[in-house]
Amino acid sequence: MATSSHPVPSSARRSVHSRTSASGSGDQLARSGSGGFVVGTRAYYHAAASEGPNARLQRVARVVGVVVVFLALITTAQQILLYLSPPDADVAQPGSNDDPSERPGELVALGQDAAGSTAVAASFDGAAATSAGPRGTVWHRGAPWRGHVGSWLKSLPPSALSVTVHEPAFGRTCPGDCSGNGVCNAELGECRCRHGYAGPDCSQEEDYPCNLPSTPESPNGPWIVSICAAHCDLRRAQCRCGPNTSYPDRPAVAPCGFPKTPEGLILYNKPDVTPLYGPQTTTAATDTTTASSDGSDDSSGSTGIDTRVAWCEAHPSQIAAAECFCNYDGQIGRLCEVPVDSFCLNQCSRAGTCTMGYCQCHGDRYGIDCSIPSVHSPPELYPPEWLRLPTRQATSSSELNLASPSESLDSSDVYEPIGASNSSSNVSSSSNAAEGPAASAAGPTEGESAGESAGVAQIGSMVARRRPLVYVYDLPPEFTFHNLEARQWKSYCGPRAYNSENDTVFNDGWLYGLETAVFEGFLGSPHRTLDGDSADFFYVPLMGACIIARADDSPRFRMEGQFKARRPNLVADFYLRALAHIRTHHPFWDRHSGKDHIWMFAWDEGACYAPEAIWSSMMLAHWGNTGTRHKGCTSAYYHDDWSAMERGVRGEHPCFDPDKDVVMPAWKVPGVWARAQKIKSPTLESRPTLFYFNGNLGSAFEHGRVEAKYSMGIRQKVAQYFASTPNKEGRLGLQRQEDVIVTNRHTGEYGQQLSSSRFCGVFPGDGFSARMEDAMLHGCIPVIVQDGIWMAFERHLNYSEFAVRVAEDEIPHMVDILRAIPPNRVQELLAGVESVWQRWAYASVARMEGRRQADRGRQQAWMPAMVEMRGDDAMDTLLQVLLYKRCNDLWRKEAGLPDWCMASATTSTTDATSTGNDIDR
Repeated sequence: MATSSHPVPSSARRSVHSRTSASGSGDQLARSGSGGFVVGTRAYYHAAASEGPNARLQRVARVVGVVVVFLALITTAQQILLYLSPPDADVAQPGSNDDPSERPGELVALGQDAAGSTAVAASFDGAAATSAGPRGTVWHRGAPWRGHVGSWLKSLPPSALSVTVHEPAFGRTCPGDCSGNGVCNAELGECRCRHGYAGPDCSQEEDYPCNLPSTPESPNGPWIVSICAAHCDLRRAQCRCGPNTSYPDRPAVAPCGFPKTPEGLILYNKPDVTPLYGPQTTTAATDTTTASSDGSDDSSGSTGIDTRVAWCEAHPSQIAAAECFCNYDGQIGRLCEVPVDSFCLNQCSRAGTCTMGYCQCHGDRYGIDCSIPSVHSPPELYPPEWLRLPTRQATSSSELNLASPSESLDSSDVYEPIGASNSSSNVSSSSNAAEGPAASAAGPTEGESAGESAGVAQIGSMVARRRPLVYVYDLPPEFTFHNLEARQWKSYCGPRAYNSENDTVFNDGWLYGLETAVFEGFLGSPHRTLDGDSADFFYVPLMGACIIARADDSPRFRMEGQFKARRPNLVADFYLRALAHIRTHHPFWDRHSGKDHIWMFAWDEGACYAPEAIWSSMMLAHWGNTGTRHKGCTSAYYHDDWSAMERGVRGEHPCFDPDKDVVMPAWKVPGVWARAQKIKSPTLESRPTLFYFNGNLGSAFEHGRVEAKYSMGIRQKVAQYFASTPNKEGRLGLQRQEDVIVTNRHTGEYGQQLSSSRFCGVFPGDGFSARMEDAMLHGCIPVIVQDGIWMAFERHLNYSEFAVRVAEDEIPHMVDILRAIPPNRVQELLAGVESVWQRWAYASVARMEGRRQADRGRQQAWMPAMVEMRGDDAMDTLLQVLLYKRCNDLWRKEAGLPDWCMASATTSTTDATSTGNDIDR
């Protein structure tokens, strides 16, 4: 890891010795830390003297030992001089081989002097010169960018990003208006049918059973997540009380309807529906408990009536004979008796009715979130909110916001309509009208006139937009909202639910909320366009993480057979079918072989299981494993082992290609980082703990993961040396220290402990782990230990300003490395974290939800933090990265750049294709 912009000999960046005994009591030899700064303060030498009588050999050995010590002292002196010397700006220029911005693995950046500290502090406001700083950094919009990236972004004039786009409105109709069971895509003339309905007009019912075929031993079939002893809703494979009961829509999900043994074992092969349907049984009293506003019990006494009522007949004031769960979205309360809002993408953009993830759009809108108006939409629905971008241009770089999906917009200064909306005069019948590709390739569809087919897209607006422009495909529902409608647990796939007052309750149990956060962010962004010919990027919103989570949850969603019980095989089939759809219905993929397309891979190991057919595209993922050290599948979960995929499907690609892919921060619920901002402090004095990590430490500890493959052994090794909690054998870490906390015990004070620590561990789990986000949001300096694995935005942000990377081989010396960082440098790193933490939060997406709630008069505790937060968030950062890549990726240059890309006063001296080998140490 680099200590400054001075080149450091490779030998000084490697550990030359390690501890000589497993107990840690061996002599500590002089060594270089991961940052190229010699950490050892003592240098000992034990002569490897010959045991023979030859004294000459012994003397030679002693001489060699003296030479070794002398060389070690010279190395130490060189590093100290390097630490004390002011950085020479001429030593490394952005894009050169010695530029720290091109060495993503060298992040410690030890030894900045006071002048360097002052320079960094002065640049936090983004006002620094375009030239790279002492660590190859250019500060732009409050963030430390790698030199070539920041220079290019900073020098691009705002006028270059302004573009006027004809945003079309399409007018194709669908057969039978989709029979009331779907939404008509007016661009393609296709119905998007809700779950359980099919056919061109959504009139065909499709059965989705809850149970596998029965056997003599198991009347309801073998166990599966959707197993049901009550009534199966065949449209969604969901278990409910059913007809002829007082509450037919009340969930009756397993284990309800199945008895338990005294030990608590559920007997799925012996259903007993008596608690569901009766007869009644006796009990001490009838409870008059009602659901409170958050769905919890609010006991108000009892009536004294000594009956217990069957679950499907029980009134909310009664005690039910069964204790079932409100698994399905849209219902809460002790007896699931309180109807509440369901989760839908952008809550149907206030232009539709949300039911368990499906938006029934009104006013001839369409799209998964009803955000797209058709030519038939009434004037008050056009243009949609995300199109209402002010036409006034920013006057300076500091005023320009490259990406602010949630900013307040003035609809009176928005767009220039092409005629009056919903007027027949706006629908052109010329054959060269701006049509959708499907319209130009086929004649009128059923239920559509020739005039409608010929003039599909002439109503619309000339809209002032900003680069980069992103086109979002409206995929068939099996790739998107079907996975929300048919999920067996409302905690899966969705980032939020609603309580009895319809206040937002963010879901902190779903680790893959990145998938819906980016989806909603793009759908509601002013960078979105409906004009694919003007788009810079194309987002394919397949909900792969949700599909993986649902695998084997119902009989028609199985992994066995062709998918060989592996979830990567199952989801890869979805990606291939989505590719076939967009190539059949749109012309955009084949223009650049999909290189301008973006796919989401939010599961544990990111795009490791991406089919070869889509690998030319950009992948968004949590996991940036290049495979240079950790090859093959690193997940310890059998069903996620992608190494067994057919090579004809997956090919031989790595999990991550830093030249084209982007690592994204994990989703954290707003309440987490809203609370963090109240308790964190950027000062050393308020952070007495040197290092902190709390999490699963492997099989040596209680409740630890037993697989040796878990965390690639990294957490286990950290615990071996630094555990502050005894393992199963009562042992602490070999180098246990008072101000170092490495524990597996959950205390309920996780946020407070992060906020009182200077350094926080960032180690993998089964693939990615959201510890980077925990550290950043609580102001703690991340200590990254995972070789060859890139972190969020690391290809473009300069991590040396706010993070430390320690090589896996240096784990025994990790604490020594941290202690060797001078206090002024630690303070700089803390300040760096404070300057950039918001880029690990999805505040703009949360603000959209906050605005929806505010519009209906709701105010919640997390909302003020959204208003008070300043600076760009994760979505903003992604759009800034996309802007840079639009003009600097090598394939873009080879294809020819538009004039606006050349408007930057500073052209990149590198096309950002360096491999960053030092991250692979």
